[in-house]
Amino acid sequence: MKKIWIIICVLSLSFFNGSSSNGKNVEKKTEEKEIPAKKIQLSDQSGDKIPILAWGGINCSGTVDMYKDMADAGFTINYADDLSTKPAADNIPHLFTALDRADEANLKQMVGASWLDFLNDQDLRRLKSHPALAGYFFKDEPTTYEWLDSLNRWVDRVRKIDSEHFGYINLAGADCRGSNWAPELIGCTGKEPSPYTRFVKRYAEIDIPMISVDRYPVVVDTVTQQRKLFPGWYYTLERTSSEARRTGKDLWAFALSTQLFLPNGIIYPIPTVDDLRLQMYSNLAYGAQVLQYYTYVPSGNSAVWGQPPLTSEGLKTSTWYLLQEMNREFQALAPVFLRAKVDWIAHTGEIPDGCVELDKSQLPSVFKTLDISGGRGALVSLLEKGEDNFLVVVNHDINENIEVKATGNRNLYRLNRQAIPLKLGKSARTLTPGDICIFFWKD
Repeated sequence: MKKIWIIICVLSLSFFNGSSSNGKNVEKKTEEKEIPAKKIQLSDQSGDKIPILAWGGINCSGTVDMYKDMADAGFTINYADDLSTKPAADNIPHLFTALDRADEANLKQMVGASWLDFLNDQDLRRLKSHPALAGYFFKDEPTTYEWLDSLNRWVDRVRKIDSEHFGYINLAGADCRGSNWAPELIGCTGKEPSPYTRFVKRYAEIDIPMISVDRYPVVVDTVTQQRKLFPGWYYTLERTSSEARRTGKDLWAFALSTQLFLPNGIIYPIPTVDDLRLQMYSNLAYGAQVLQYYTYVPSGNSAVWGQPPLTSEGLKTSTWYLLQEMNREFQALAPVFLRAKVDWIAHTGEIPDGCVELDKSQLPSVFKTLDISGGRGALVSLLEKGEDNFLVVVNHDINENIEVKATGNRNLYRLNRQAIPLKLGKSARTLTPGDICIFFWKD
């Protein structure tokens, strides 16, 4: 059986190899010239960046050059498995070496919270004051209320030791089609509050500053060999984004940055531009303030990996260069998304589980019309940031293009990928899978 599985993986690696798009969805060049709007700009000219975390990042043996490469790819926080596992005395020098090397590359490190109960007073002070320390990792994907209660007590104890650095717990996403491994997370339809809603609310009571969640939506249909979206993804974003807004916490959300073959037969393809845009722009439209990638370097678990950003030998793949390109694209739009408030979120076309259909009567008065056609529709999010307002449209179809056209009064503009205001124009915009169109106006 193992030999058969390996053969399947090798064939799939060959079939799904790609780095930029899904083939037929080549971006159309609009014939209408983009005309910058004069005497108007976004209010946020701070240059602040969106934090970007590399999960499964560089371990204790990583070199300074490896950290500098990570920073060059656009990451700001490193999370490595061997810094979060049970501490050992002979690992103490490696812990501080890793922190020093990250600092030299202007990166932050996340460190396992268990170190705080292990280090002597001198090393504990050294850790707490280290400029590269980002925060403390507690647990990934707790799935029972007992786990949440235990984590709550642990976080409270750690906060008494160090209240200056964040604690980090990451949630699993909801599977609205049922699950055999986390029964308390099932439930995307029916009478609210659903089991997942209740679980997220309990998680949000823990004294950490974020609601972090993973759900990797882009998979391969083994029958059609086309990409499809895994059930429960937008439902997960709905529930976690809503709770983040209710509690005033930041939403942290993931994209998958590697090909992945799971023992249960699920196949995640090598990520393309379309795949990463769909995941990250959806995250941002739902209010994500920290972007996370899984994984940077493959781990030793039971999954079979294909083309991660960095191989286990430390070599860059084409995925590394793709992430570098995409992170630059996302950061250019930081003046839109960073510290923005989500007013509402809706969808058009095929409405995902747990989501609401766009009611055009909700559109701000600056719009006269908004037409979205083709594909399976779009995600539409209204954001505000001081005197700046943004209507974000994301193509939520992973396979087909959509067309977006708006008309409005003279105060309505469109932003390009560099967050530069443009005159609205008269032509419809073609959005490839996962791509974005941002409308902008001032109060």
